[in-house]
Amino acid sequence: MNIHNDARPFACDHCDYAAASQMTLRRHKLRSHTARRDWGYKCPYCHEAYMEPASYQQHVQ
Repeated sequence: MNIHNDARPFACDHCDYAAASQMTLRRHKLRSHTARRDWGYKCPYCHEAYMEPASYQQHVQ
């Protein structure tokens, strides 16, 4: 695990960002390099879109 030793072996291929885990890199790419309209969880009532189901569920409620 690279969290506590400052190693960041997972480099973004779009910018200079590097992450400690593949999951963190994936989240970075979605937030930084994917248009919000293309995020997977879209509200049926407004224009908002979310990457994570928990955020979407909280919004819809």
